[in-house]
Amino acid sequence: LQWVSLARKVPAAVVAEIRKLEMEGLGFTLDRRRFYPEGSLASSLLGFVAFNEEGLDRGYNGLEGSYDGDLRGNSGKMVATYSAYQDPILAGDFDTLAVQNGSDLYLTINRGVQSLLDKKLVEGVKRFGAKSGSYVVLESSTGKVLAMGNYPNFSPGNFNLFTSPKAARPTYPPTLRNAAISSSYEPGSVMKPVTIATALELGKIKPDWTFNDTGALKIDGATINTWDGRHWGKQTLSQLLQKSNNIGAARVAQAVGREGLRNSFNNFGFGSKLGVDLQGEEAGQVKDLINWRNVDLANAGFGQGVAVTTLQMASAYAAFANGGILMKPYVVEKIVDQDGRKVEFSPQPTRRVISQKTAAVVVELLRSAVEGGESIVLHNLPYRVAGKTGTAEIPEKGGYARDRTNTIFVGFPFKEKNFVMIFRLEEPRTSTFSATTVVPLWVEAFEGIAPLLGVLPSR
Repeated sequence: LQWVSLARKVPAAVVAEIRKLEMEGLGFTLDRRRFYPEGSLASSLLGFVAFNEEGLDRGYNGLEGSYDGDLRGNSGKMVATYSAYQDPILAGDFDTLAVQNGSDLYLTINRGVQSLLDKKLVEGVKRFGAKSGSYVVLESSTGKVLAMGNYPNFSPGNFNLFTSPKAARPTYPPTLRNAAISSSYEPGSVMKPVTIATALELGKIKPDWTFNDTGALKIDGATINTWDGRHWGKQTLSQLLQKSNNIGAARVAQAVGREGLRNSFNNFGFGSKLGVDLQGEEAGQVKDLINWRNVDLANAGFGQGVAVTTLQMASAYAAFANGGILMKPYVVEKIVDQDGRKVEFSPQPTRRVISQKTAAVVVELLRSAVEGGESIVLHNLPYRVAGKTGTAEIPEKGGYARDRTNTIFVGFPFKEKNFVMIFRLEEPRTSTFSATTVVPLWVEAFEGIAPLLGVLPSR
């Protein structure tokens, strides 16, 4: 006779009905079930545990996927001699392997910030009728992920009946993915400061550079215009960002050139994985140089024709706040096993992407973009912040959808520069513009977390 498992994680109501059948040889044993006291809090960052193709528990996505080997441990076993009646022979030989408990992970996540922003994101997605939303908060000087979330989300405790054959893994519902690292999109105007930083660093322009906005640009048969069709004459870099002028950004990109701009994008981490310790990170996309036409260069200057993740954009702005040094983002600070042995992780600089001097100029431009821009809610914020809006039209066959956008705001406290926060809303329905959707959401979130992160009102 051999014991065979027919099913696992059978609901109690089903067990009760089967017991009524009084079937000989059919029995039940208690199984484990995970309970998450805070429900869906940070669910996409944590990942989930489900059956693999062998019917064994395995971690998928997020921390559960990346650190599955550390978290799982070993069940242990005992090998003994048994009689014909399946009773252990006590005088026989025994061979045991002790249970090895899984290790504990200590995270960089600030629970208060995570909890507040998870709730704020849900409110924002519903208020503005968005398809989805994501946010990231990074500590600028270290790369520590202080909070990261997405909505719609999921409850990781609901996977007791989840099975994962290999063929099914690519078809996970989108809500199980960490969109902040696994969903790439064209960023729009939040890329303009990166273009400007590149030109300043390469000496192609100076901080007092100006351009003359007298009308739309014609490049390779395509027309590049300002977002509202208005033109402003002579403009400075500050005014370029305040008006979010596509023509000015295209002019800066042309001054840099294809090779210089593409190399800089790669240097900032776009088009490659940042190496965050979460399963599911995507690289985004930056075209190969051979495929960059003149119009592609101009479009890239204001964030069209390239694809980034929310984490990548937060990381780039963190480099501005960190004096030009790009840090590797990470979530786990240390791993401690059952015997108290520790593996600790320290901040890792990836590379210097721009000089400290250039970074200081860009930070000042970002402050000017907020204080000289047209967003009333940012003007009324009792904190001085630096940042940039992005209203990115979504590509469709033959061009871009005018009525479908990603709205983005990324910024940081101007004085402290200790953290960067980005919010993205996918296809908000109440408005297609960032100023009336994601910006008020970002402001509310900033006012909530600033005291938790040591930032005091500055005006």
